[in-house]
Amino acid sequence: MKGRKRREDEKKRQLPRQNLVLGIMIGLLLGLVACSGPLVPPPLPGEPLPGTYGEAVRIVEGTVENAGALGSDHIWAWTIEGKTVASVIAGGPLRPDGSFYLVLPETVAHENLYPLRDMCRRGLVFSSPYVGGLLVPLLADTVGTNVLHTTSSRAWHSPKKGDRASIRIYVDRDTTLTGRCTRGEYRGLSAALTLREGWNLALVEITSTGLFSWALEIRSELPPDDARWYAFP
Repeated sequence: MKGRKRREDEKKRQLPRQNLVLGIMIGLLLGLVACSGPLVPPPLPGEPLPGTYGEAVRIVEGTVENAGALGSDHIWAWTIEGKTVASVIAGGPLRPDGSFYLVLPETVAHENLYPLRDMCRRGLVFSSPYVGGLLVPLLADTVGTNVLHTTSSRAWHSPKKGDRASIRIYVDRDTTLTGRCTRGEYRGLSAALTLREGWNLALVEITSTGLFSWALEIRSELPPDDARWYAFP
């Protein structure tokens, strides 16, 4: 009984970190715990969909539905590299009506990239194992309010199955990413990505939730029609 209680206490201690990461990334994506169930890898992706890669993906624009929750007249694109919490790579003005427009850098210096193979020790397969990249899941204002392009207006620290969010991924070479992570920082993540050198769009979907766990799938896909920009203070 004592051993079981210690395991439950440990899970409770891990939960605040997982919630914070989900808020920062989309939550999407760091510090996940595996969900139970059979490990069924997604099919290999083919050619990426038109519009999910190329110069146009560098442009980030939209209107924050609840702009009143923001505490700034500027907005910034944040990255998640894995080795550091976050860094700003682009910014732009936030207009009174909540609209914004910013452009991501065309290229990113190699020393600022994160070796994506380090995100999982087993289960995920890269066609280019030494690919370096960046994840850009959200925007934020000066007071730390996150802004996500998502189908859910709820805070992402209480996710529900079917919630989706669009993110951008930068890679320094063409690669595919497939499989399901069973060990490592991204444990529980399934992937079906075909990425081209430069910036790419991807969709993250919560496929199951539990008391102490979530499972996510990330795939090469355009933002859904019902996605909106929401601020999450």
